[in-house]
Amino acid sequence: MRAIPNLHKIGFCRGKVEERIKNAAQEVTYLMAKVQIVNELAVFNVDSHRFEKTLHDFFAPARFSIDVWGPDGLRHTVREWFDLSLGVINEGIFRILNGSLEEFEYDPKQKAVVKRF
Repeated sequence: MRAIPNLHKIGFCRGKVEERIKNAAQEVTYLMAKVQIVNELAVFNVDSHRFEKTLHDFFAPARFSIDVWGPDGLRHTVREWFDLSLGVINEGIFRILNGSLEEFEYDPKQKAVVKRF
């Protein structure tokens, strides 16, 4: 996965992120690998599931659908990983928070958030 420098997992957790990822190398959702926290956002008075789904839907063209064999011997398809720069992810977050997301879309050719026409 290191060959994809902008591969980021977009997800949420309750509690501390460090605690959530401490066993990442044994968890399918983390591709059975150690991960590094590159951005953390605390949100209040927001439905975390809806916030995450909105980001996933908005950035769907950049989604990686990855099959990973888990410790249970089964194949799992992981869908929370995206080939996006951190700046682009942050712009999506900003657009949700300021209420302007509907005016924009993610353009995979430009790898950017662009104004809808």
